[in-house]
Amino acid sequence: LNWQRQVKWYQQVFGSVGSLGEVYADVFLSLDPSLNVCIDAALKQHSQPLLFLIELRQLSATFASNLHSAITSQGKTDSWPKIAKGIYAPYIPYVAKYASLEEQHLSQQLTALKVSKDDLMDSVQGLGQSIASASSIAGEALKRCLNFTEGTAFCGLVRALQVYWHGYLDQYNSVLRQLELRKGLQEDWNMFQMCLTLLQTSGELLGEVKRFDGELIQSLLSTNRKSSLAEFAPLLLSASHKSELDQLIASVLSGEQSTLLESVVGALEKLCRDVHFTTHQVILAPISAQLERWTVDGSDASAPDLPDYSFTPQEFITQIGNYLMTLPQHLEPFLLHENPSLTAALRV
Repeated sequence: LNWQRQVKWYQQVFGSVGSLGEVYADVFLSLDPSLNVCIDAALKQHSQPLLFLIELRQLSATFASNLHSAITSQGKTDSWPKIAKGIYAPYIPYVAKYASLEEQHLSQQLTALKVSKDDLMDSVQGLGQSIASASSIAGEALKRCLNFTEGTAFCGLVRALQVYWHGYLDQYNSVLRQLELRKGLQEDWNMFQMCLTLLQTSGELLGEVKRFDGELIQSLLSTNRKSSLAEFAPLLLSASHKSELDQLIASVLSGEQSTLLESVVGALEKLCRDVHFTTHQVILAPISAQLERWTVDGSDASAPDLPDYSFTPQEFITQIGNYLMTLPQHLEPFLLHENPSLTAALRV
């Protein structure tokens, strides 16, 4: 685009450049085929449509910035709102579909993050090792929302993140179900270690999701304070989507809504309770088994009558005593140092 040359030509032909801005705006909106037709055709050739749209949006932003500078240098800024609307109008339907676009992108990354292993212990450990990556993926989604929509699609971002986190939690619930199927009544320190590790990991994830939820809230409030939101909301949002965004911001500002990932936090707290319950069952299973034996054996009338001073502990008492004496050394790795993740999971 050589704005100065076109301004000179337009002035020579029409005598005034006052209506040139409206001409540009009309051209953007009346292209044949339209920009949306061209974009849709290009999207079919990309496996990651959201990244393509972000790249295209950045090119449009550069074009708009250069054109705005050129128009400003001519002192003809009255027409800029119409031109800006023409430049960004093609993105309105894609911003409206941002939730599904982001959800699709996050789903691809979640698939690559699967931690299920053949060995159950490896799966339990893999969950803990994947938390940082899972959080990083969510953080990148926030950046994409800001880059593509200037924060105007925050409502769609929240919906996509909820689906993403619930999908990630499915892997935890899957591992928990495997633990529940494998647990028995016999002493199994390997199962004990896996349950405590999963409980600690669940508490760590709960803390990370709450931290990220706070980051989302702060990002929304920060975006609301920027002039770019007021500038781009009318350009990128339909009336209904703008109303939805306004309601979200108002509810956060008023304190009515203190979290954006409430359903995810609720699901995580339930996970912590479920893992805690399973861990409790695994810890007490050997004791319960011995007590059941005692209940049955206690009805045996063949036991000799012995004076109190000659009492000899029955086998079940010895077994329970040995188990309880061994228990602390298996708990020690989790309690040797402060363990805020395990504490968080136990306090739910």
